[in-house]
Amino acid sequence: MSLLSEKPTRKGGRSARRAARVNAPVIHQPALMRNVPVYEVVNAEGVEQIHELAMRIVENIGVDFRDAESLDIWKKTDAEIQGERVRVSRDTLMALVDQAPPEYVHHARNPERTVTVGGHSMVVSPSYGPPYIYDLEGKRRTATLVDLHNLQKLNHMASSVHIAGGPVVEPMDIPVPYRHLYMAYSGFKYSDKPIIGNVTARERAEDTIEMCKVVFGDDFATNNCCTTSLINANSPLVWDATMLDALKIYAANNHAVMCSPFSMAAASTPASNVGTMAVVTAEALSAIAFAQLVIRATGTARGSNAVWCAGHDRCTEFRCAGTRQPGFGHRPVSRWSDGAALRHTPPGDRQLCDLQIGRHAGCLRLDVGPVSFISGRCTVDHHGRWHDGRDTRRGLCKNRH
Repeated sequence: MSLLSEKPTRKGGRSARRAARVNAPVIHQPALMRNVPVYEVVNAEGVEQIHELAMRIVENIGVDFRDAESLDIWKKTDAEIQGERVRVSRDTLMALVDQAPPEYVHHARNPERTVTVGGHSMVVSPSYGPPYIYDLEGKRRTATLVDLHNLQKLNHMASSVHIAGGPVVEPMDIPVPYRHLYMAYSGFKYSDKPIIGNVTARERAEDTIEMCKVVFGDDFATNNCCTTSLINANSPLVWDATMLDALKIYAANNHAVMCSPFSMAAASTPASNVGTMAVVTAEALSAIAFAQLVIRATGTARGSNAVWCAGHDRCTEFRCAGTRQPGFGHRPVSRWSDGAALRHTPPGDRQLCDLQIGRHAGCLRLDVGPVSFISGRCTVDHHGRWHDGRDTRRGLCKNRH
């Protein structure tokens, strides 16, 4: 009888390893939990200075609400309305802002993918809106519906991405009037994570709500947050009818809205950080307060899930969110919003080049990643690595402003 051990045999070789990769389970990581202290770049006196300037803007200068229905809603308060300009006292404004809950639950089609936004929780969302992509052959071209589907699948597979997105890219082969239907359907079909709603027209926001009712049921979709959407102010100090229509539709249905001033320091706002932060504070707070008025008009008891999203860019020629420059502005905003129990959601890690991607992946995204933690962000948007018009030669997804 031979005592020699049997020669070990291969377990399928390369084909078995390939099959194992193809059939590997999709692992989803929970939302990040911030356990590090917020980095203080301004002291209490500096925060109060920003707040005081913002209140003076709201009371003395005012913010334009270029929508008749919105002005009618403001008229039910003690706000002073002159044309489209709304001036409101700081007491009224902050009383409304205080009604916004400090956190909310963003529901997914799969309950296991539902995330909490706010508090110490931080979620990651993919890119938003670029009409161009670079394909695997290195060709820059307009994005198609197939590209959107593929990117939705990739976001679904990405363990560290918590939101499926909505307009991850713009499918330029679909006509604009019903493109939003395809984008929402793509998010629901190819991912079971939470989605982003459409805001480019009142009817498109309404269609998104109706699609949520198909997926979640009428009662659930009306009384729970099933989308988080993004609206932009036209800095300085203007909220237009398109953005306000979307805000009204989503707020009335208890869906979250990120209120993001689209500011460029020294162009649409003052050049200094303090001046810029005062302007975007006035813009964001006026929208958050208005969302509470919409909720009150619909008879809902709880506050609107309006989110502070300060899109502050320290660059006048090209938007450069996701780099070091606006990070200096986001931190004071985070410091202020933390004191007001508001959720802070600045843009994320997107202004990166090909070689930088490897470096940042290995170094925990030194330019942006830790800033997300130390500034107290609750959401990191635009995490799909798309690039702005400054560099049209690199990246997977592109956008030209």
